[in-house]
Amino acid sequence: MKHYSILIIFLALAAIATAQTDNVSRWNYTARIGLNIGAASPTSIPQEIREIKGYNPHLNLTAEASVGYRFAQRWTLTTGLKFEQMGMSTYARVKNYSTEITSEGSKVAGVWTGEVETDFSANALTLPLTIGYDLSRTLTLRVGFYGSYLMQHTFGGEVHDGYLRQGNPTGEKVVFDSDSHATYNFDNELRDWHCGTTVALDIYPLRHLVVTAQISYGFLNIFNNDFQTISFSMHPIFGNIAIGYRL
Repeated sequence: MKHYSILIIFLALAAIATAQTDNVSRWNYTARIGLNIGAASPTSIPQEIREIKGYNPHLNLTAEASVGYRFAQRWTLTTGLKFEQMGMSTYARVKNYSTEITSEGSKVAGVWTGEVETDFSANALTLPLTIGYDLSRTLTLRVGFYGSYLMQHTFGGEVHDGYLRQGNPTGEKVVFDSDSHATYNFDNELRDWHCGTTVALDIYPLRHLVVTAQISYGFLNIFNNDFQTISFSMHPIFGNIAIGYRL
């Protein structure tokens, strides 16, 4: 049902773009639908993460309507509105990983050594602003910035096959074997607003058809500033492949 709603949004955005078409050649309107692939990730692998055993990028759909204004022969200013899904799952082996788990109804904070599974997902409304330069008649390079509001977001998972040292690395040891799992949930600690930079390459194989490859990097930690349980910053880093129709 969720994916049908994405298709409906895309068709609505395409209709808006079509309705706004005028005869001024300086303006163009584009509707796109695509896929996000990426993760909420630290910029470098912290020492607590000893091995990444698995990664699932999820099926993250995007729908976007944009308007561009050509202010010089090869230069175009573009903005718009994008609905996008961001999500991933990871499976890793960690050592002295700061966290807070829930076991048998009680929360326990400390450092975890063992296996950890993490799930992150978000639905966002994004406002991009980019400047594009026409490399040729069929290629345009765009760079710029974006701001996003996360309408829905989750971050949680579970731990197993390891032990928790309560409070610090020398605290009381609580062991979890392969049959003992504990969960963690930091949904309420996630930031609602994000901003970052983006780079995109637009390819025009046909007059009205556009294929876009894009990568975005979030400047801010996905968690609120006062959240200290996870000791390293995590940033939304996602690539996007989209196909669209330009007027």
